[in-house]
Amino acid sequence: WGRDAGGSGGGGNFRGPRVEEGGERPSGGGRAWGRDAGGGGGSGSFRGPRMEGGVGTAAARSFSPRSSTDGAPSDSSTERTPGRFDRSERPERPPLRARPIKAPMLPSCYGCGACLQEEYDDVPGYVDAELLASKRMHRQLDTVLCSRCRLLAQGKFVPVVREASTDLAGNRAVITPQQLRDQLKGLADRAALIVKLVDMVDVSGSFLTRVRSLVGRNPVILVGTKADLLPRGTDPLLVKQWLTQLAEAHSLNVLEVQLVSSRTGLGVDGAVRAILGTRKGRDVYVLGAANVGKSLFIRAFLKALAARDPFAFGKLKYQPIASATPGTTLGIIPLDVFSGGSKLHDTPGVHLHHRVSSRLPPDDVKAVAVKGQLKGVAAPVSERVLAQLAAGVRGRRLEEEAGWSVLWGGFLRVDVLKAPVCARLVFFGPKGVALRGVETADAAAFVERELGGQLTPPSTREAALALGVMEEKRTLTFAVNLGEASVDVAVSGLGWFTVVGVQQSGLGGEMIIRLHAPRAVELFVRKPMPVRWEGFADGNRDYIALDDAFNDDEQLGEFDKDDDELEGDA
Repeated sequence: WGRDAGGSGGGGNFRGPRVEEGGERPSGGGRAWGRDAGGGGGSGSFRGPRMEGGVGTAAARSFSPRSSTDGAPSDSSTERTPGRFDRSERPERPPLRARPIKAPMLPSCYGCGACLQEEYDDVPGYVDAELLASKRMHRQLDTVLCSRCRLLAQGKFVPVVREASTDLAGNRAVITPQQLRDQLKGLADRAALIVKLVDMVDVSGSFLTRVRSLVGRNPVILVGTKADLLPRGTDPLLVKQWLTQLAEAHSLNVLEVQLVSSRTGLGVDGAVRAILGTRKGRDVYVLGAANVGKSLFIRAFLKALAARDPFAFGKLKYQPIASATPGTTLGIIPLDVFSGGSKLHDTPGVHLHHRVSSRLPPDDVKAVAVKGQLKGVAAPVSERVLAQLAAGVRGRRLEEEAGWSVLWGGFLRVDVLKAPVCARLVFFGPKGVALRGVETADAAAFVERELGGQLTPPSTREAALALGVMEEKRTLTFAVNLGEASVDVAVSGLGWFTVVGVQQSGLGGEMIIRLHAPRAVELFVRKPMPVRWEGFADGNRDYIALDDAFNDDEQLGEFDKDDDELEGDA
């Protein structure tokens, strides 16, 4: 079509030269007309160079210089200004400023989020070079599982995060907790729904009290994991109310509170409904402390979601790895599981230095893991009190004459300075942690002598010294009432004990206790968790349970049988 002078018009999107007032428009139909001077008509939308003072004539490709309205050449004709389509020499344009090229996202292992690599077999993300090349050629890098994740799936303990308990000096695989935490920066600036997980066995130690700095004003759904481990007979509604009050005390914008068990599926459907009902097109980020159960929760969540949404069914094959190793997840893992377009993100666990699990060697980490349903164990009494009980000493005489201390492994020492006869210390935690009672006057010497021996874990004296010297933390004074729990004292990463008043053992009154713990272990004093504590029993046959209702050997045998059944189910 008419590109040259005299050419005929045709269809297109190119518009010819503009004619000012007094000129004539070349012939041709449509809203656009000839491209060059004298060009025929045609339809289009692209406008050519502007022309003044008359009709465009048949000319060469280059347009004549602009002239004034009276036809006289302008003063600037000697300094010719090139037209829009003039092919004559133009001044050289300054080079465009180079824009930074955004690096493409590196492929990562779908199990842990580590970047895939083929160079170092002792670094997370390692994949055999031949396998990696094949997956890359077939564009299947999102289906690759690194060698470390394969070991974790087999139950191996493969730590790569530098903590106080892991000696990884000189290892290329070392990752610091701060590097994992830095990946969560910027989350407060995104529109997201935060699913915050807490371990119901270690609520205080895994709560992430400073999570507000990470999530900003984003709404939060608080999910308590491992709910199946709570003592039998616990009312979930009361526990949810207790968690809500705890969240409000930390100024969290909590929309809902859910209790789940990722292993048994308890409460997972309720969590799915809560997330889908409050998501509103936003991305969902699952946050929590290390080993709180994020990856296991996501696996249970996907299974329940697939039953509701067929879109998520195809995502069940490639799921994040769940293991007992702290620091299993090393990168943010996006999962395209919502049909609406947003994604579910598994995130690295936040490593907290004050948790016991971050301070112990691998063998001891397994010993402090709770593997069955919790059952309260009454604190044992000292040898001197045993002798008094054998001699028939009871009631207030027993209280006045006995100064006693309770030792919970190498992590806690409780000195009872004053207590009514009805007071009991009921401990909830792993069975592998020894519970001992001694006279307060001999407590310090007993700890020094038996640390790493009778007081385990830590299983070795070296591991115990790594926690620091046992020192006095604080002294508590409170009232003990009959049939009620007065206060909880939680050991970060281990469990807790509660002080209760047993109705069959006299009147209530004031109680004073002094708490000692290693320097690296943090203690939390809190409002009692509403769990059932009435069924506590003596877990150590060398000592008499403080509740006479559970001194019968037949009853203790029934408790042991229940524990075996629970562990088998787990």
